[in-house]
Amino acid sequence: MRRAVVWIMIGLLALLAAGGALMAVEPKAQAIALHVAHRVVRKVQNLIDPPQSLAAVRYRLFDKATAAVIGPPGVPDEASGIVVFIDYNCIFCRRQFQVFEAMAAEGRPPRVILRHLPHSVDSIALAQALLAARQQGGAEALHRVMAAADQPLGPGDLPDLARAAGLDPERLRADAASPEIEALLDGDVKLAWSLRIESTPTMVVGTELRRGVQSGDALAALTAAAAGR
Repeated sequence: MRRAVVWIMIGLLALLAAGGALMAVEPKAQAIALHVAHRVVRKVQNLIDPPQSLAAVRYRLFDKATAAVIGPPGVPDEASGIVVFIDYNCIFCRRQFQVFEAMAAEGRPPRVILRHLPHSVDSIALAQALLAARQQGGAEALHRVMAAADQPLGPGDLPDLARAAGLDPERLRADAASPEIEALLDGDVKLAWSLRIESTPTMVVGTELRRGVQSGDALAALTAAAAGR
C-alpha cells in the first residue's frame, strides 16, 4: 500500500509539472491538467485516510465542548441541532447567516453548532478568534459582528471586531494563538475532511448532509424530520 502511495505521489508531481508547462500554451489544457491532478490527490488521500460515514463521526460533530454554538439556550442535539461548516470570508456563508437571522426573527431560531473550514490565512485567523471568544463568553456576539460584515475580513480587523462584540481584544488575540485553539480548529478541518466536505457552507441536519445555502423552510423541515415531528 505504501509503495502504491509513493508511486502515485511521484506521478502527481510529474503531472503538476506538466500542468505548469501547459499553462503557457493553452488555458484549456491547464484546466484539464489541474482537474486530473485534483482527482489524483483525492485518490491518494482516500488511500491514506478513507472517508467516514456521518454515523461514525456524529458524536464529534455535535460535541458542543469543542465548538461555538449560536441560537436559543439549550444543547443542540442530533434531533434538533444543525452543524454548519463555515468560512467567515465566504459570501455564501454570509447568506446562510442571514437565513439563520431571518428564522430567528420569524420565531423559529435554529440551534447551530459552528465548525470551521477556512480557505485562506485570513479566514484561519477569524476562525481561531471565534473559538477563542468562548473563553470570554462572547462567541455568539463575535459571530454576529463578523457575520454582518460586507467586506473581506482579516487579522487587522479583529481588534475592532472584538470591541464591537464587547470583548477584550488583547485577551482574544492571546487566547486565539494558544495551542488549545489551534487544536480545536485542526479538529474541525479533520472532521470536514473525514466527510469529504470541501466547500462552505455545508450543513449536517439529522442524517442529511447538505451543501450550499439552505432556506429557512428547508432547514425547518429537516430538523422536524430529524426530531420525528
